[in-house]
Amino acid sequence: MQLAGEGGLVDVHDAYTNLTLAAELGVVPAQVRLRHMLAMGENDLAPDLERAFMWYWIAGDFGIADAYKTAQQFAKNMAPEAIERAKRKASKFRPLGSQRSATNDAATQLTK
Repeated sequence: MQLAGEGGLVDVHDAYTNLTLAAELGVVPAQVRLRHMLAMGENDLAPDLERAFMWYWIAGDFGIADAYKTAQQFAKNMAPEAIERAKRKASKFRPLGSQRSATNDAATQLTK
């Protein structure tokens, strides 16, 4: 909504911030939108192929059709080191919600 100016002014910075948080929480539609923004450099954002590749790779890990294939297309324009960094980051990805749950569970166990 922030990108389209629905309910207020267009705010690319806040939209990017909120999409990033939602993506990190594991919201797949936010991951899809964010990776596209990063890949194409939409809304005055500079393209960031490494981060886009990472989000596409994460989507592939979640079973999104053609995500790996699309990531490989971006890889043609990336340095091998950037591809490996993006794959490492993707392999370590855990939605923030699941991390918080584990932390909360551990804290609960300590207080019993």
